[in-house]
Amino acid sequence: MGFFDRWFKRKSTVPAWAGFLSFEQHQKFMQMVLAELSTRALTLTVKDGSVDGVTPEGKTRVFGLLAIAQRCHKMKDEAGWRELVHDHFAALFTAEDEAEALLHRVSQFDAVKHALRVNVYGQRPPEVGEGRNVVHFDIAEGLYGVVVLDFPTTTRSVSEAEIEPWDRTTEELIKVAVANTVSEPVQRQKLELSDNTSLTVLGGGFFTSSRVLRLEKHVPVEHPWGALVSVPNRNTMLLHPIVNTKAVVALNAMVLLTRKLFADGPGSVSQEVYWWRQGTFSRLPTQVDDESVRFAPSPEFLKMMEQLAQPN
Repeated sequence: MGFFDRWFKRKSTVPAWAGFLSFEQHQKFMQMVLAELSTRALTLTVKDGSVDGVTPEGKTRVFGLLAIAQRCHKMKDEAGWRELVHDHFAALFTAEDEAEALLHRVSQFDAVKHALRVNVYGQRPPEVGEGRNVVHFDIAEGLYGVVVLDFPTTTRSVSEAEIEPWDRTTEELIKVAVANTVSEPVQRQKLELSDNTSLTVLGGGFFTSSRVLRLEKHVPVEHPWGALVSVPNRNTMLLHPIVNTKAVVALNAMVLLTRKLFADGPGSVSQEVYWWRQGTFSRLPTQVDDESVRFAPSPEFLKMMEQLAQPN
């Protein structure tokens, strides 16, 4: 029995990460992914939402599946899935080749610093071995920044071993990557809600979600009440500076919109909503049931709302 047969024989349900696909669509998608990756000299292991590929030299690559699955789902004609999957992984391997060529060609930090960016993820990158772990850092509970090299067609993470010749600390590397990322232009739009309140929607760029790293550019850090913020996918950040009790209206709308944008993708990051105040993030625990939002606020958030409710 071959690898495909063994894997598909074990599966009888759709995993949570691919819940937008039917059982038949998920089977078809996974078969295409494994067929595409099997053309490479890789030993494959299917994980939850990803496939690990180990090269003959022992190097492990992790291939996330959510973004490409979302792109396939949006394509009405399933006959086009195979080409979409092929192009997706071809771009990833091209980026890997470009990155390795660049890193072998130059050892000076100044030669690569222009290409450094930060991608935001909703899961911590997997540990793959000494020196081969990607350079990453915590942003908030359930939000992580990953340092990447930005190429014309795709991005590629940077490992701890690859930065050693640059003679820079991880903190210096992250600082440059963040500065490069937040300097890129994004589109800003106001979404009007009921009760004379609104959400600010940032979008239009591949690294838009990384704007969460510099919220003080949008809300002054000294602002006493802070802001509500979410990053549903890599192309979108939602923001609402808190000025009065109407923030509850904004919170309800943000929770529902965040979950929709997260589910639609591609490049889903997080369906959580955060309270950002004076440079610190706090996750706001919410649940959605039949399009209604239930919120269990922290004592600190309740205290702020009580203060906002007081007459001036």
